[in-house]
Amino acid sequence: MSSLSIEIMNSYRLAERISARENSNLYLASQYLEDHSRYFMMISIYAILRLSDDVVDEKQDYTGNITLKNETTILAHLNRYQVQYLQASTQQANYLGLGPALGHTCTLMPPLSVAWNDFFSAMKQDLTRDIFTTYDDFLTYAKGATGAPTSLMLQVYLSHHNFLNNQYVIDQQQCLRVGRMLGEWAYIVHFLRDFYKDLVHPHTIPLACLEDLHACDLSLEDLKHIKTGHKRHEYRHYARMMLDRAQVVYHATQPELFNLLKPASQNQRFVVQLIIKIYAHLADKLYDAPDAVFDEEACHLSATEYQSIIRTLARELSLSHLPEPIPFEHRH
Repeated sequence: MSSLSIEIMNSYRLAERISARENSNLYLASQYLEDHSRYFMMISIYAILRLSDDVVDEKQDYTGNITLKNETTILAHLNRYQVQYLQASTQQANYLGLGPALGHTCTLMPPLSVAWNDFFSAMKQDLTRDIFTTYDDFLTYAKGATGAPTSLMLQVYLSHHNFLNNQYVIDQQQCLRVGRMLGEWAYIVHFLRDFYKDLVHPHTIPLACLEDLHACDLSLEDLKHIKTGHKRHEYRHYARMMLDRAQVVYHATQPELFNLLKPASQNQRFVVQLIIKIYAHLADKLYDAPDAVFDEEACHLSATEYQSIIRTLARELSLSHLPEPIPFEHRH
């Protein structure tokens, strides 16, 4: 990457702070990207996704303040983030916050506009929806809520870098297809991992599907009493049914994912497969012990598990050494 202006680097620093807020698996895995431009593109996109998701979850606003907002205020924040993306994607001058970083990202990599539109539609849908009636309703939502972010991250990780014009390009339609399917798989794992945390949140109802709950002899009212042991057997059946469905979707992505990975560098493949292995490991833990969701520590990866996954993946890819994360301060 050629030398960037102070304005753009300061904007990327803001993106880094926002992306690092919760040390998510996605953020931690992305630190292994050796291509600095690719990493900068990732944090500029992830920061907007993170801000939008946080403001809908009523966690944090643009400055990181924790506040309780009404629907109108939340929508105003969402519109602000969407405008930042739209201005960046059309190369309009935008000197606020993430604007310069996102604008620079859009000069390197053509925006995946369909994914961005799907994402903001899903976030706005979050303001009025508490439940899905059918699994098809869930799929419509997941296309934007997790399929879009997954597609955007795959675009960053697996785009081919054309050194002649310094552009990052990918088959956008294939990227969307794989991203939406992987997003559906990841959403189910993520939903079950955070199930109890969402359940006890005073302003959140887990976005479950009524059709699936009823198939397991469960109701929304039952979910409120699961931790006490009420219908725990039914919940285990429900969780495993969902994870079985997720596994079918995951296997269906493999042929096209393989085609996307085939021309990628060893480092690109490492990062993508690290994220996938983390989610697969969580899925296995939840399948073996669905009740782990009632112990927040038990259903997250420990540092030992994380390092074990990295070592296993390094062996599978025949890497000569264990990759090391590259901190933001060492990137330029």
